[in-house]
Amino acid sequence: MIPRPDRSPTHGTAPARSLSPNRIAAVIAFVGLAITVSVTWTAWTLNAHNEHRLLLAMRWCSPAPSA
Repeated sequence: MIPRPDRSPTHGTAPARSLSPNRIAAVIAFVGLAITVSVTWTAWTLNAHNEHRLLLAMRWCSPAPSA
């Protein structure tokens, strides 16, 4: 009879590395924070530039003061 090789799922492979629930929560929180910070910075920048352009347009379009 021919000997059969060991057929266990971990035979010849590295042990599976699973992430703990705490680590998964930390990764999700970090990704969410990174997205929030980037979107907040983008909105703040666009608002500041838009306000500057509007003030320039108001100055350019306003009538000259009468003497």
